[in-house]
Amino acid sequence: MRPGRQLWAARNKDWVNHAELAEANALLERLCELLSRPRDPSRDRPMSLAFVLAPAAVRGRRRVPRG
Repeated sequence: MRPGRQLWAARNKDWVNHAELAEANALLERLCELLSRPRDPSRDRPMSLAFVLAPAAVRGRRRVPRG
């Protein structure tokens, strides 16, 4: 992981258990806390965060491509 990285974009879909969901929620809550503090001289870089964490529909297996 690069500490100076400023741009992230991702999409993930997988299965989680109760503990993993709780951890994901705690991490997102911490990000919201970090980005909700007022500006001061030590925090001079504006950043934006948007996310959706939602249950996903369970679908059948993907079809094998023909050809």
